[in-house]
Amino acid sequence: MNTPGGAGDNSLQGGAGADIFVWHENDHGTTAAADNDVIVDFEAADKINLSDLLPTADLNNLSQFAVRGGGNGEILYINTNGGASTTSYDLQITTTGNTDDLATLINNNQIIV
Repeated sequence: MNTPGGAGDNSLQGGAGADIFVWHENDHGTTAAADNDVIVDFEAADKINLSDLLPTADLNNLSQFAVRGGGNGEILYINTNGGASTTSYDLQITTTGNTDDLATLINNNQIIV
């Protein structure tokens, strides 16, 4: 199932099976007022599609646009202009129940750019 992130703060649930959570070009806030989205059931077969949100990103430079962090490591901080950090982001995606680092998400083919 394709589940869109959308602009603003969203709670996303894919349900059973493999899901693709999709963010589009304008589905983010600003670094002063970031959007905060939560995927409540992010599982091993699920994917996060950032290809439209980050058109200049690829798997080799994704760490310029996205970093993992947060208390449990469940938060993906994204800065659509590059220079992402846990303090400089315009979209925060919490993957509830999944604490894999960014490299692991990439290696598991769970990030699409």
